[in-house]
Amino acid sequence: MGTTKRLLLFLLSGVLVGDIVAMIVSPAMLVWYETPGDPGAMCNCVITVRTTSSHFIRFQLIGALAGAVLLLIIGILLGRSRARHPPVGSPSASPPQ
Repeated sequence: MGTTKRLLLFLLSGVLVGDIVAMIVSPAMLVWYETPGDPGAMCNCVITVRTTSSHFIRFQLIGALAGAVLLLIIGILLGRSRARHPPVGSPSASPPQ
C-alpha cells in the first residue's frame, strides 16, 4: 500500500475515532454546560435546543479534527520509522552463487 493511501487511512480513521469519542463525551459536558445556575429558572426552550445542538455539532467537529490530526501524526511517525528500518529479507531466499 502506498504512503499516501496509508496516511489517508490513518486520517480517516482518526476522524471516525474522534467523532465517536466526541459523541460519547459531549452529552455529559452539554448537560453541565447548558444547566442553568438556578434550578427554578425559566428558560426559552427553542433557544436552549438550538444552542445545545450547535454545541454538540461543534464538539463533534472538534473531536473529528483532533482525532484526524492525532492519527495523521502517528501515521507519519510510523511511516518514517518504517522507512528507516527496511524489512529484512527471508532467510530461506539466499542469493544465487
